[in-house]
Amino acid sequence: MGCVFPLINDDLKLYMNSISSEMLVSMSANQLWMGFKSTLVKAMDKHIPSKMSRPNSSVPWFHQDHKRLAIHKRKAYDKAKQTGSLSDWEVYKNIRRLLDRSLRKSRSTYLHNVGENLATSNPRPFWRYIKSLRQSADRVSSLNCEHNIAISAIDKANTLNNQFQSVFSVENCDRMPEIASPCTQTIPRIEVSTQGVLKLLEDLNPQKAPGPDGLTPKVLKECAKNVAPLLQQIFKINKVRLTL
Repeated sequence: MGCVFPLINDDLKLYMNSISSEMLVSMSANQLWMGFKSTLVKAMDKHIPSKMSRPNSSVPWFHQDHKRLAIHKRKAYDKAKQTGSLSDWEVYKNIRRLLDRSLRKSRSTYLHNVGENLATSNPRPFWRYIKSLRQSADRVSSLNCEHNIAISAIDKANTLNNQFQSVFSVENCDRMPEIASPCTQTIPRIEVSTQGVLKLLEDLNPQKAPGPDGLTPKVLKECAKNVAPLLQQIFKINKVRLTL
């Protein structure tokens, strides 16, 4: 994937060269940001390969060997059920025990590796394991309320809201304590430099997920030298014009 970042950097350079000094003065911070974001997203879609993947419903320690054993177990079960032979049932039980032992060993190894990855600040395997424990594809499974089961999103929200309300006490607003006025402090002058923005971009964790803007930390980090000057200009316009 490293070979795509020079191509993304080239697209960013073309966008920056297309903005003259007169345009930079007349453009708002939002226009500059939307142009930068649109250019970077298009470059990512153009140069970063992608593929459609099906959701994986199996547990993370279930490997190809286990899948083959599961197929053999199913075939052995069908044969034993059809023949009724004690020897065929014994073959089926042996395969089932072998699959169970293999899965237990694989799970133990996986959890051990998850612990080591947490120690090395890589939490992805841990959250993948937590996700595999979910019993529902929804973020919030069905909830038991007083008279029925909450299935829809609105019913779940109302059920949780009622539960939270039931455990909070009602404060007496007539006897609120008086709060002294806080002492104000002058904020020192804020200067945003290209070098400072560059350092923040280079310190991004590439393993983090993208934010609502869809820009991945890995791309921002790899393209930091071309991204930093443009972001510095956006911050500068915000500061001068007092707009967001």
